[in-house]
Amino acid sequence: MKKIIFTLSLALFALIIHAQWQWQNPLPQGHDLKAVCFINQNMDWAVGDFGTIVYTTDGGITWEEQISSTTYLLEDICFTDQNNGWVVGGCGTIRHTINGGIADGEEFIIQNPKFNIQCYPNPFLKKTAIKYTLDKQSLVLLEIFDIKGQKITSLVNEKQYAGKYQIEFDASELPAGIYFYSLKTSQGKQTGKMVLMR
Repeated sequence: MKKIIFTLSLALFALIIHAQWQWQNPLPQGHDLKAVCFINQNMDWAVGDFGTIVYTTDGGITWEEQISSTTYLLEDICFTDQNNGWVVGGCGTIRHTINGGIADGEEFIIQNPKFNIQCYPNPFLKKTAIKYTLDKQSLVLLEIFDIKGQKITSLVNEKQYAGKYQIEFDASELPAGIYFYSLKTSQGKQTGKMVLMR
């Protein structure tokens, strides 16, 4: 009898908790979403996998997709008003809009496009390639760090000319986990996350 009362109590509790939430599926995109930013009770943006940015102007009843010009995971979003917003994500991605992301043309633009870096595949099993482009000649330092911030190795530490580069990172001797790559040049620094799986 106690078991039946407990089960009914648990079901009633779940029903009460569930009744406080309404399902709002931000169609049409269908990707996992990671962060939201509300400006007021009606305006909201959400970001997630594959460069997804969606927004609503009716409190979440309907959603529309925006162009982010990236396929990286977007992890966070912040708007200071209905026009000025930033999104950040994988591989050091930063995007900025001054028009709420809904004007003609490319809506979210690269903030300070000094160089481009990406890691593929990511997650990876043993080896991955870190690709980057330099706009001009620079001293380049490409380092790998573990989750504790300890340097694992330096892959590049030299002057390089403008152009495209691809560096292989062999992690076959490392334990599974999260690692970070850091690219420093005279044009700035970008850091990205890599996931080593076994």
